[in-house]
Amino acid sequence: KQVEVGDDARFAMDVVGASKDYLAALAMDTCNAFAWFGLGETAMMVNRPDLAVRAFRVATRSLPNHAMAWNHMGSQYEALGQRDSAVEAYWRALELQPNLQDAKTGLARLGATEKKPAAPAAPAPGNDEDDEW
Repeated sequence: KQVEVGDDARFAMDVVGASKDYLAALAMDTCNAFAWFGLGETAMMVNRPDLAVRAFRVATRSLPNHAMAWNHMGSQYEALGQRDSAVEAYWRALELQPNLQDAKTGLARLGATEKKPAAPAAPAPGNDEDDEW
């Protein structure tokens, strides 16, 4: 329920409300991949690729087949200038959803359309929970 309320707030461009709702959902279940995904998209809205990447990493740990989370992670790694991580995330998104145009476009921007990395991106270990949220 809290995730749906957060989604409604995010779609209404209420970044603060959306963040509060996603955090409330995470207070009930820290592994709620959809809340982490929503928090990542909210971070994207306020141009915080660092926070977005962290949220998408947690989302993909709980829900590794979420193609859009991998795609968004790729775009945010790209925004941070982390090309190799972006390429790996985009490729993972395409493994899951082969016709995902955003991932194809991201790979083209990065000049990585010819060769797929040997291993798909895995969420990096680390402390993803931070007082900054």
